[in-house]
Amino acid sequence: EGASFAVKAEVGGEIPPGARLRVGEAAYDMRFTGGAFVHEFKSVEAPFEYRVEAGDARSPLYRVAVRNRAKVKRLAIRTVFPDYLKRAPRDEDPAAGPVAAVEGSRAEIALQATKRLPAVRLAADPALKPRPVGDRWAIDVVKSGTYRFEWTDADGLEGRSPSYVVSALKDQPPKVRLAEPARHVTVRPDGSVTAVVQASDDFALASVALRATRGAGTPVDLAALDVDGTDIRVSRLVRVADLQARPGDTIALFAAARDRKGNESLSPAVTLRVVDEGASRELLVKELGSLIARLRQVLARQRQVLAKTKAPRPAVEVLAADQAGILQSLTEILRAWVNPDLRHLAPRPPLESL
Repeated sequence: EGASFAVKAEVGGEIPPGARLRVGEAAYDMRFTGGAFVHEFKSVEAPFEYRVEAGDARSPLYRVAVRNRAKVKRLAIRTVFPDYLKRAPRDEDPAAGPVAAVEGSRAEIALQATKRLPAVRLAADPALKPRPVGDRWAIDVVKSGTYRFEWTDADGLEGRSPSYVVSALKDQPPKVRLAEPARHVTVRPDGSVTAVVQASDDFALASVALRATRGAGTPVDLAALDVDGTDIRVSRLVRVADLQARPGDTIALFAAARDRKGNESLSPAVTLRVVDEGASRELLVKELGSLIARLRQVLARQRQVLAKTKAPRPAVEVLAADQAGILQSLTEILRAWVNPDLRHLAPRPPLESL
């Protein structure tokens, strides 16, 4: 199947001017090569019958049988991960063929062909260490590359599978950040902050911790967070009093994540600035003054837009852009009002009750 097939008709005596090869209703002119006429069929896929006609001579009818080549019927791949991941093997049955796994994994591949294969070998980069394991073939995923099966089938025909890609994936360090507070915060000695930690890893998290450093001191663990899987988002309340911080102190709050390979990542730190009641009141008054000034600017812009809408032919696109800008300014003012600096200051509750 798929091979070429040549017909050679030798003639003796007086050589006829030409010869034809007949296959059913089709006829093919044969090429004279000196003593013989030849015709070649490229890539024969199905059986057929033929005869040769040269002058008044006709050959018997011959039949060409086609032996089908073996092909891949089914692949099954079991991926065994490195011990440190503590993950169960992954089974793909049927499998497409490509292998993608973390470095250090082992892929065990089972081949089922359309014919019996007395002789089979797995061809791959020697670094992948292709080898038989029971009724499967194994490769070590230590680098990226390719593999394919090569065989001789029950009819003695040689064949091979397509080449399949092996992707050795690096175990990257985890990602971790403080989702809250997202900016530096001012707090009182008896205040608190809600910390929200978000961490993820490409394969498996081992531990996530919330840490703090007071001044130039040594980092301390505030909380060891429960981890299960590749992603975590969890919140913890941080009390300033537990850190024995006093007015004037600064506390660096950050998170640490470690994966099962031992890679560790630290989030950017957020600074908690500890101030007394008087200082917090001054900061609040200053911030409120800024917010009030910004609100006055927005109101002035809104009056201008209102005046433009009363014009005989208002520019709709310009008015829409102006209104969008006003909405953006109001959004930013609201964000400033609910930011952690104001949220955690003691003078805020009385103001909100007005």
